Amino acid sequence: MRRRVDGAVVGGSQRPRAPDGVADEHRGEDAAEVAITLGEKFSHVLTPTTTITHAFAALWKTRDFDDALYTVGAGVAVSISTRTQLKLEWLDTYKNKPPSALVKKNDTAVLMAVVYKR
Repeated sequence: MRRRVDGAVVGGSQRPRAPDGVADEHRGEDAAEVAITLGEKFSHVLTPTTTITHAFAALWKTRDFDDALYTVGAGVAVSISTRTQLKLEWLDTYKNKPPSALVKKNDTAVLMAVVYKR
């Protein structure tokens, strides 16, 4: 049996912009801010019916590297049939400087989904 391992490392920079339909009130210094991103994704086919995945992403503001957002995820997908999978994933999101004192720095979630492939 041949096992497959896939992986990727991505990176780049981007200028933040307001989502469509939202007025951008920060046209001064903030409009010129650039963010740097770095991430990696990994998947490994354990058996013909089971795949494990891992992902990491980071986003830093160039004007304040302490203001960063990190996400880490790990999961497993198991085939139910040739076109469906049951996927269980753990996701951890960490924001170093939350926008408000009411917002926690760290958030974790466990997701379960039934996936249909066409």
